[in-house]
Amino acid sequence: MFKETNFPRPIQKLLGDSPAIGRLISKISNRYLFSFGLSQVFGAKTQPTEEDMYDFWCSYCIRQGYLNSADLLQYIKERSTYNLRWRYALAQSQVPVHVIYGPSDPVNPRPFIDFYREMVPNGSIDVLEESIGHYPQWEDSNTVSQLYIKFINSVLK
Repeated sequence: MFKETNFPRPIQKLLGDSPAIGRLISKISNRYLFSFGLSQVFGAKTQPTEEDMYDFWCSYCIRQGYLNSADLLQYIKERSTYNLRWRYALAQSQVPVHVIYGPSDPVNPRPFIDFYREMVPNGSIDVLEESIGHYPQWEDSNTVSQLYIKFINSVLK
């Protein structure tokens, strides 16, 4: 969300820095490299099983979707290019803004929490258990669902 508190994984940098290099890396990627990289962003206690990883890989490969990784990761560069614009939009939003955050996220580590609160003064944030990482909707789906419903209900009042 914010370049100041975002630390892309090495593979994200490789894929996103140069579309040409990223496309080449995408073509030579395999399920094992994919699983290794993806597992690093989950919490230590919420790691996917091998079967889950296989399902993630299959989803990634549908219609050769893996070939789009380099293009999809261009948002990392865009985060710098449009930093002030995006910050202003979040800070001035008339639409309720809410984040459900996993504190074991290595891509957006703990400093994100205070930075978000400072940058989005009208926003709200729920911080989950310490063991939850980058994919809270998968790692703790029940809690995320409950918090999301609570947020939606607060907006509808």
